Amino acid sequence: MMWPVEKMPIEQLVDMFALRRGFEPLRADCEVSRTDGVDMRQLLEYEVRSRYASALITLPIEQLPTEDLSSKVRLVVQSDGSGVIDLPDNTVRVGEVKLSSWLSSVRAADATHPLVAAQANRWSRGGRYEPVAVLRGNRVYVYSPDRMGDGVESLTVVKMPVTGEPFAVTEPILNAINMNSEL
Repeated sequence: MMWPVEKMPIEQLVDMFALRRGFEPLRADCEVSRTDGVDMRQLLEYEVRSRYASALITLPIEQLPTEDLSSKVRLVVQSDGSGVIDLPDNTVRVGEVKLSSWLSSVRAADATHPLVAAQANRWSRGGRYEPVAVLRGNRVYVYSPDRMGDGVESLTVVKMPVTGEPFAVTEPILNAINMNSEL
C-alpha cells in the first residue's frame, strides 16, 4: 500500500509536535521585551528533525515517500563489467533499482549482505535474469549492466530534505515523530 504524501514546512511540523507536547502558541497580542531563556523553538525543531531522520531509516520503505531518480542519474559501466550509479548526498535509502536490460527490478542490498561476495566473480555475479544492486555509501553498484548500452529505467530513493525544502510526510512518519510526545 502506498501512503499519501503531504509536503509540510518544518515550521508546521514543529507546531504540531509542540501542541502534542503541551506547548501553546505564543499570543499575538503580547509584546516581548526581554528574552534570555532557552530557545524552545530551536530545541523542538531539532527534535522533529531527529525523529524524521530516524523514521526514514527505521520505517519500512513502503511507508515512506520515495522519489524516482532514473532521469536524474547516470549509469557508468566499469571495466570489470559492473555498473555504478552516483546518488545525491541527501539520499537516505534506496528502494528498487531496474536497468533497461534487466527483466525485473531488485531491492538494493546492503554492502554487508552475503550476496555481495558473489559479485566479485564474473561467473556468479548477477545479470539480466537475476540482477543484483548493492548500496555502498552514496553509490549503487549494479550487476551486470549490458555493455552495449544500458540505462536506468527506475531508481526509487528516500531523501532527507535539504535546507529550505518542505518535508515529505506520510501518516506513519507523523506517528513516528509524535510517538511518546504526549503530556
